[in-house]
Amino acid sequence: MNWKGFVRRINEFAGTIKKNSKVAIICDSDPDGISSGVIVTHALRKKAGILPSIVIPASHNADVLDMQLVSNFRKNGITHLISTDLSLDQKYAELKKLEPFCKILIIDHHKLYRDVNSRKIILVKPQLFQKKIDPSQYCASKLSYDLFNEIVDMGEYDWIAVIGVLADSNFKTWKSFVAKTLRRLGLKLGKNPFTNALGRICNLMAYYEIYSPGKVGKLYDALRKAGTYKHALNSEIRKAQKVNDEVEYYLKNYRRYAQFHDELLLIRIKPKFKIGSIVATRLSNRLEHTTIVIAQEMKGRMFVSARRQDFKVAVNDLLEQSVKEIKESSAGGHIPAAGARFPTEKYDTFSERIIEKTRKK
Repeated sequence: MNWKGFVRRINEFAGTIKKNSKVAIICDSDPDGISSGVIVTHALRKKAGILPSIVIPASHNADVLDMQLVSNFRKNGITHLISTDLSLDQKYAELKKLEPFCKILIIDHHKLYRDVNSRKIILVKPQLFQKKIDPSQYCASKLSYDLFNEIVDMGEYDWIAVIGVLADSNFKTWKSFVAKTLRRLGLKLGKNPFTNALGRICNLMAYYEIYSPGKVGKLYDALRKAGTYKHALNSEIRKAQKVNDEVEYYLKNYRRYAQFHDELLLIRIKPKFKIGSIVATRLSNRLEHTTIVIAQEMKGRMFVSARRQDFKVAVNDLLEQSVKEIKESSAGGHIPAAGARFPTEKYDTFSERIIEKTRKK
């Protein structure tokens, strides 16, 4: 199906939502997930005149949609489900259980596990309608914004889409969109996209999940209620400043903790908050031709975040190979951004492997 086909189907989907409909939204709990969930909420309000009956921020896990939740949706009369930034195409059995009583829209940009499109299910992923842009570079916020902007005027929420673009390291792909949005808001882009107000919101949103685990519902509420980016900056989101301070420390002093090997920058840290992923993303925006690998020690485990902005190294494959056969380990992600975890005592094994695999031949 092409882009116009998906827009047509989503318009038809939205047209079935009435004043008495009950809509559930499931979104990832990271900044792109929350931002896309808020964009969908505003689109729902503008198109159908209602707000969702339930919003579930899920922590990077499609397993939130299980048979118990399906049963709860049935009992509570949910008529429509919209999910963003989650690979619910992995949950085929649950989707089929939902179909008899619920229409489903899935907006996602991760790997395609199964094309679940049917009469009552709409699955939109970038790879289903185009080949030019890597799916990892078409974040859920931008995809949700583009889709619904074809149906209702979403222009006033472009700044929320920019938050997702920055959070998912999509800036290079959507630089003109970001620049246009900033001009509309009277903000300057600058050399570092994270130094403007939208970049600060993006950072604080990422930090909030770290600052207050399990309470990202407050983050969704704050962003939804924010009429402007200025309101967002002065909302619940600002409480994450403590995490921001620690991130800034490591960005300034990362060389103290780093090993340099050709194009590999390997950093081991032990901060108070779980900030490895954020520091990796921020450093990769500075050092786009370097493979950034940050290993954070926490409670007997190493949590690894890898980034490579120029796509010359597939860091998802790199991490998978580096933790192979290490017990109690896992790895995965996208070509430019991936993560892994393993027991702390296996760090030397991991570091030796990753140095060897990135060494220039």
